[in-house]
Amino acid sequence: MNHELPPRKVSGRIGAAPTPQARPAALQSLFIWLYAGLWILGWVVVPEVGRPEKFAVAIGLLAIPVAAGYRLMMPATAAVGVAGLLGSYVLSSLINGLTPHGIEFILSLAARALFLWVCYALLQNKMVIGRAMWLLIVSSVISAVVADYVMARFGIGVGRLDPIGLEYYLLDPFTFSTFASAQLAPIGAILLFGAARAMPKQAWRIAGGVAAFLICLTAYGGYVRREHLISIPLVLLVLAFGGERKARQKMRFALIAAVGFIGVAAWDYMREDSLIGLRIESEFAGGFVDPAETRLTSFYGQVAAIAANPIFGYGAGEHAAAISPYVPAEERFLSGFNTLGWLAVEGGLPCALFYLIMLLGVWRAVWRWRSLPGSEPFAVVLRCGPALVLQVLLWGVFGNAWDLPLGWFVLGMILAAVRIAEHTVGAQAAPFAWRAGPAIQQRRAPVLAAVAPRQAKR
Repeated sequence: MNHELPPRKVSGRIGAAPTPQARPAALQSLFIWLYAGLWILGWVVVPEVGRPEKFAVAIGLLAIPVAAGYRLMMPATAAVGVAGLLGSYVLSSLINGLTPHGIEFILSLAARALFLWVCYALLQNKMVIGRAMWLLIVSSVISAVVADYVMARFGIGVGRLDPIGLEYYLLDPFTFSTFASAQLAPIGAILLFGAARAMPKQAWRIAGGVAAFLICLTAYGGYVRREHLISIPLVLLVLAFGGERKARQKMRFALIAAVGFIGVAAWDYMREDSLIGLRIESEFAGGFVDPAETRLTSFYGQVAAIAANPIFGYGAGEHAAAISPYVPAEERFLSGFNTLGWLAVEGGLPCALFYLIMLLGVWRAVWRWRSLPGSEPFAVVLRCGPALVLQVLLWGVFGNAWDLPLGWFVLGMILAAVRIAEHTVGAQAAPFAWRAGPAIQQRRAPVLAAVAPRQAKR
């Protein structure tokens, strides 16, 4: 039975042409294929060009004129966050003295913000956002399969390291890039998990859930990243509590997820050759496995540097110089392993605050749509939206998320899905609208009517 939402009459808020139901322009489709399908090659650097994502951005900018009928202004909170992030970062650089090196960092951050806006503008189409979602899922599966092959063939991952195999795969740009991208594949796993819940047959739902779990397990095994130990259970909890499950179902789902991943983490930590155990124990003991892994040392240096200059920071590109007085000499080359710390050091605490405001704006926009029924891709993106925002935030806690175009792409896709929902059923008819007066309840009636058959079936 189809539980799709009924179409809503539009009074020119987004425009008569194009609409979310219209057939997408060729440039819109090309933009999606170039990025959503090939993001796993993001670590490949083309000589004299750079990363291949630049081609996708160029195509996206050319396609912007076809989006003239869509809403080009992002939701207010998210827009304030983006503008404040860039403005405070530039202001800090001007106050501390702008350098050619700093200009490169400013342009890089501005390019990420532009990419977010391009994704938001071009994905306000049901067909386009559907292709984007499934391309992210398929590419994540491919990345996980390649990563599993590399780990099995060359002994890389889960604490094992074969120098001969390592040298081989580093010399192969495609294998290296696809293997490295597996650590970001949980984005595709989240979408696959959400899509599986909307599948008509139970066998498909089970298969989709198992595949999503295996992608997350590969991401953890390939790099033994500590953030996955935290992000995966939290993301599953958001998926569990964000939907229309009953309280008992939510608690059972949360318990199974927590026990499962705690078991995996405990098993890996207790192994004799556990790389994650060695890293955690060595860092708390004051040593390090490798200088590039001393995140605690870098964090302490960031805190000291922020305390010395909290408001305006040290300027773009000055992170290493700012923390150098507070870290050992052999580690002064370290870049930031924390997006919030990096922004606070270079742009000041207001800069880091605006980054959080941007994420809060996306979260706030999608949270009230988290139980929108239907199997259409934009509805799946909305139900997974809170978990996706949380994943991007956790990337920023454990690494330089600002330099990951995939995170900005996902945020743009979420905001575009919100606009499609507003166009389809009305902004005030969200299942979890912030205020629910009589007029809103009346507007919400089609949504409740669409949910009823699905709840009765359960």
